[in-house]
Amino acid sequence: DVVNPTEVPLKIVVRIDDQDHNWLDADRYNGRFEIAPETRERLRIKLTDVQQAPKEREFDLARVARILVFRQNDSEAPAMYLVRIGLEAGKT
Repeated sequence: DVVNPTEVPLKIVVRIDDQDHNWLDADRYNGRFEIAPETRERLRIKLTDVQQAPKEREFDLARVARILVFRQNDSEAPAMYLVRIGLEAGKT
């Protein structure tokens, strides 16, 4: 869950690396999201999207090393609140 307490849209990136990440953009999951002003939004990322994100290999979901959430450089929103990161069971 991410809160945008500001009066302008918030642009963020969710980056997920596994232990085999080689520090190139194409070797990790990078999700870009925009949160409307003065709202709280639950971002949902499919694990299959994370697993298939690296261009030349499969992401190792059993060896997640980092989850980073940060504002994009061009985001005008000066603040955000990260409320929760978690896993939800998907519908079958």
